Amino acid sequence: MKIIEVKDRNSSLIEQLLSVWESAVKATHLFLSEAEIEDIKKYVPQALSEIPHLIIIENDDQVPVGFMGIAEQHLEMLFLSDEERGRGLGRALLTYGIEQYSIDDLAVNEQNPLAKGFYEHMGFEVYKRTEKDEQGNPYPLLYMRRNASKKNFIEALTSERKNKELPEECNFFGKLIGSWKIDYIDNTTSVVRKGEWHFSWVLEGMAIQDVIVLPGFEYGTTLRVFNPDTRGWDVAYCFTGKIMRFEARKQGDRIVLTNTEDDRRKWVFAKIEDKRFHWQDVVVKDDGKWHVNFDLYAERME
Repeated sequence: MKIIEVKDRNSSLIEQLLSVWESAVKATHLFLSEAEIEDIKKYVPQALSEIPHLIIIENDDQVPVGFMGIAEQHLEMLFLSDEERGRGLGRALLTYGIEQYSIDDLAVNEQNPLAKGFYEHMGFEVYKRTEKDEQGNPYPLLYMRRNASKKNFIEALTSERKNKELPEECNFFGKLIGSWKIDYIDNTTSVVRKGEWHFSWVLEGMAIQDVIVLPGFEYGTTLRVFNPDTRGWDVAYCFTGKIMRFEARKQGDRIVLTNTEDDRRKWVFAKIEDKRFHWQDVVVKDDGKWHVNFDLYAERME
């Protein structure tokens, strides 16, 4: 992926960005009718042409898959093609805008809770609400500003990408970056708990931190730090009242995290793909066989 500040806003590019806009709006603005989307669509090319700063993000085929528009320190627009959501591209664009243009405020539709949650995660807070949008339509807007203490912490902690000093062959967890919906299955009781798991590069791209949310059951965070001496990863997972430490190594196609206090306890990423992964909580029995206590199946958020 590549972030580019657009200078030449030719008709071909505007048409590509219009397709991105339409894909994003149909996926996230479910409160709008088809007719309303078509009506708004007529004004998008002009907005793209006139916004003072237009920044796009391209995929590996040099095709735009997202964009944002900035006026002074205000984020006027940020849209990602539906199939690209959950890959960390929105974070990359917004981080670029914050670093290069000091984005400090924005407005978001109240009926788009995913966007509101994303901006809150990036350090923005609601300071005003209006019953109607700026065109007078009955769609409430939330006006958000960056919280200074939060933004300084987030900027210091998070990274856009892997550090160049981290060898690609040791990049065990890079595919996990982004947000996932999860099913956490207790194999003893067959109880299935639904939740979310969010991953980000941190500490100058030499570590990955995540937050796992299983409502009413567990809310925890894991820090995975690459160890250049062992070429493995030192891992610490914690939630209220508990810290567990692991060492992660590649074993064939699996990534195996072994508990440093009890090597019979293992957490295993059995498979990691672009849009899904499979995780297991394992105990090694006396006969050497692995018993799977819990299975977790994840699908990337769209």
